[in-house]
Amino acid sequence: MTCAATAPPTIDSRTAITLAETVLSMAMITNKGRQARHLARLVLGIATGDNDAGPPNTIGRSPIAADEPTFLIRAQDAVAAQAVRAWAELAAAIGADEATIAFAIKLADEMDAWPKKKIPTITPPNASS
Repeated sequence: MTCAATAPPTIDSRTAITLAETVLSMAMITNKGRQARHLARLVLGIATGDNDAGPPNTIGRSPIAADEPTFLIRAQDAVAAQAVRAWAELAAAIGADEATIAFAIKLADEMDAWPKKKIPTITPPNASS
């Protein structure tokens, strides 16, 4: 069976921007992921650099330094939404802006709705097997 070659569809700039923003919102730690983040930054006109290799920064804010400690909470963690709501409450208490708090609460609500839940675990990156 032979497949006829077709021209790729024409993609408008809004679609490209939406795709690039989606890519940047994902944590991608593989080489392909790093490449995708680099290309997304090019599409959006954002300077590329070492932060392409790590987890997403705070949605368009200052990049995360390679040596800055970070903690990732996944929606599948049974306590994820509670942890994010606690963070939002603490952040509000020290004066975080309303948009930041609202975004955190929205993510917590989405985490609540996530269908797969499990007891969270952490394996330190340098742990011996």
